[in-house]
Amino acid sequence: MVGKIKSNINYAAIGNRIKTARENNGYTQEKLAELAELSTGYIAGIETGRSSIGLQALIAIANVLKVSVDDLLQDNVTYAHSSYSKEIALLLEEESDELQNKISRIVRNLIEILK
Repeated sequence: MVGKIKSNINYAAIGNRIKTARENNGYTQEKLAELAELSTGYIAGIETGRSSIGLQALIAIANVLKVSVDDLLQDNVTYAHSSYSKEIALLLEEESDELQNKISRIVRNLIEILK
């Protein structure tokens, strides 16, 4: 017999992450809805947490926004791979090698201080 699994999905957190990713991409709700082949009302409902999101819609939105599903669900799972390293890499990729090396040294020193 399979036991009941308690599900406490925080749809508002998922919606907030989708909204942030949408805004980071410069999309309106209408544009995201068009690209993901969903209705604007559904996108609005997802972003406010009023509508639950299905797996198919979640994948479509993640693909349009070029984010991982992990990024969108990280508030809802006990183990989620952090996207911080990806975010840091994106911030640094256009900087000079010299600046990247300086930042790397600062981060190493900061880690030692915070331990």
